[in-house]
Amino acid sequence: MCRGDWRAVRGDLVAGLSVAAYLVPQVLAYAAVAGLLPGGSPERHVVLSAVLALLVGVVCVLGWAARLGFVADLLSRPVLVGYLAGIALIMISGQMRNVTGVPVGGDGFTAEIASFATNLARVHPPTVLLAAAVLGFLFAAQRLVPTPTRWLPLNAEAIVELDITAADTLLALHGELALRGIVLALARVKQDLSADLRRAGLIDLIGADRIFPTLPTAVQAYEQARH
Repeated sequence: MCRGDWRAVRGDLVAGLSVAAYLVPQVLAYAAVAGLLPGGSPERHVVLSAVLALLVGVVCVLGWAARLGFVADLLSRPVLVGYLAGIALIMISGQMRNVTGVPVGGDGFTAEIASFATNLARVHPPTVLLAAAVLGFLFAAQRLVPTPTRWLPLNAEAIVELDITAADTLLALHGELALRGIVLALARVKQDLSADLRRAGLIDLIGADRIFPTLPTAVQAYEQARH
């Protein structure tokens, strides 16, 4: 595994652990929320969970083998952003009780918000102070440990013209790198290629300040961005 692949896997692992730390305690209470009585066979539940995990893995592997990854590209970025924003709101409503001490009931975002507003007078100040201190520490730690700017400069000297396939490839590469916090830059861009990039709308997407006629100018811009 190369270094770049390990960075991608490491990011996925961190994201998975973060989601698991949030969701595992929450899903443990799903039976109580649904009004189901506790009990049953723990062994049976473990087996069912393991079978479900294996089936999901098999479906993912089959999708990879059939090269169905392009289906994800059919979802526009605004749709994905809206979906993530909705998840964020649900997570916030689910944690209001933990950060304020206010008893929150109801099933769903709207019901939880209404319950929180109704019981707002029962806020627990020590809990709020502790939550504020933790959030303050997280924001402070993020500022004290700056994340270095990462660029991926492509040498475009050998590119004579940009056809539809190449434009789509650059578009997909820019989107994938942006999700990982990596800046895409093009160096040694000739006038004809620059015109093709502009016609394809890639100049506006990548940014005119990340299109460079020479490699030294790209390196200089990267050094300035780091500081």
